[in-house]
Amino acid sequence: MVTTLGVFGFEPRAGGCASEALHPGVSVDTVRANTGFEIAVADTLTTTALPTEQELGILRMLDPARQFIG
Repeated sequence: MVTTLGVFGFEPRAGGCASEALHPGVSVDTVRANTGFEIAVADTLTTTALPTEQELGILRMLDPARQFIG
């Protein structure tokens, strides 16, 4: 699952959602403060790469009102 905070997957050991990668500038504390349930953190937590200009252009076409993408 991809959100405005990062990328999350299923963590079988925890039996729920786990943070696998955070977007630049987002902390685990921010994720926990903005999630309505307990969330695990992957052992190999990474940071997502910023989108290229081409990718950002495509994303902005999908979000013309720029509700999610600046």
